[in-house]
Amino acid sequence: MIKVAFYKVQKGDVFGNIISGWTSIWARNTPAYSHVEIGIPDGKGNYKWFSSASKNTNGKTGTRWMDEDGLFQHRDRWDIYDVMNVRGCVDMLKTCEEEWGKSYDWLGIAGFAIPFGNLNFKKQWYCSEICYYIFFGKWKKRISPKRFYKKIEGFILRKEVE
Repeated sequence: MIKVAFYKVQKGDVFGNIISGWTSIWARNTPAYSHVEIGIPDGKGNYKWFSSASKNTNGKTGTRWMDEDGLFQHRDRWDIYDVMNVRGCVDMLKTCEEEWGKSYDWLGIAGFAIPFGNLNFKKQWYCSEICYYIFFGKWKKRISPKRFYKKIEGFILRKEVE
């Protein structure tokens, strides 16, 4: 079993509110999420979290791994779900390793603001784009955290209680 964690938009988070508000056009009636991470079991009872971020603690942007302590400094800001594996952990882990260290897809983010959204780079990733690729094994453009939630909703087994 894997986990998927969605960052809930916080009061005063201008960028998060813009992401969640604008992408509601394509994912109505979904929670207000602005970021997503995918958690893969490490075999020791913990999870390693993978995503792409526009701002990382090490000053770099793009795809990266994080441990639970680093990611969930404010656990109440996250909705964490247990999710059925679609592809299997080994395949998902292999995909993460192949895509680790890739640049952040700023052009893909800009694609949400234009009518056709054809600006994505397949070798760069934003958070929901890489999580979709890991989860389903195929690339999809214009996939927001809210839209990703809608796509995996049927695979959710349980929401963790804070």
